[in-house]
Amino acid sequence: MSEKQQILDYIETNKYSYIEISHRIHERPELGNEEIFASRTLIDRLKEHDFEIETEIAGHATGFIATYDSGLDGPAIGFLAEYDALPGLGHACGHNIIGTASVLGAIGLKQVIDQIGGKVVVLGVQLRRWGKW
Repeated sequence: MSEKQQILDYIETNKYSYIEISHRIHERPELGNEEIFASRTLIDRLKEHDFEIETEIAGHATGFIATYDSGLDGPAIGFLAEYDALPGLGHACGHNIIGTASVLGAIGLKQVIDQIGGKVVVLGVQLRRWGKW
């Protein structure tokens, strides 16, 4: 089976659990730098798949960097996970979907990274719209 097919199979098999994560984040909108539930939910899923997690990035409690390194030479492939909500509007911009889809993509890629080499990195960013890192 090709690497591409392995990734697609992972996504197809697991998509409903990620849709559920997205819905749970949507139901609990948190403003930038207050996304405790959203960041913890995404971090927990990444930990389940052996990603190393750094938190409190640049002094922000809800920012994170998650890395899975194959130990083989290859590119670092990054995903940007946004999860902050808008004041009074909740997740009108779909950051619950963006953050969850980024985690799904990263974990999907992780299924083959040990074969092809490189590392997978997820940048969990808070305050993307309203603040600075």
